[in-house]
Amino acid sequence: MKKNVNLILLLVIASTLLLFSGFSAYYSLKLKNTAIETQQSRQQLEAVTGRLVVIESIANESLESRETLEKDKETLEEGFLQLQSENEAYRKELASAKAELASANAELSGLNSRFSLLQGRFYEVESGLIEANELVAELSYREKELCRKLESAGGSDDGC
Repeated sequence: MKKNVNLILLLVIASTLLLFSGFSAYYSLKLKNTAIETQQSRQQLEAVTGRLVVIESIANESLESRETLEKDKETLEEGFLQLQSENEAYRKELASAKAELASANAELSGLNSRFSLLQGRFYEVESGLIEANELVAELSYREKELCRKLESAGGSDDGC
């Protein structure tokens, strides 16, 4: 039995060594596969991290662009409101100027009609003066004629 026990013990040790070698090989292979998967996961993580960094920089640029756009929008809105108020002031000024122009045109029309009336009266007075001057000249001529006839007839008068 001693031989059998040694043989059994040898078989148990050999099977244990074989099992240990098998498990070692299995776990070594598993560990190697896990290391490869970990390495691949790291590479994927680094790739994803790289993409995220790019996306983050794009997002930051987009945010900066948006902030710039917001500032530009505010500036444009302020400028628009300022131009709108200036436009409103100019419209009021234009309406006032139109009212003044209408008033001045009405006043000018009144002055034109008054001028026409005065011009008509002036022409009447002028023609009356011309007629009166002609009459005075004619009467003066007749007076001189009469004074000459009176003197040639031998008479005299204080008015001659």
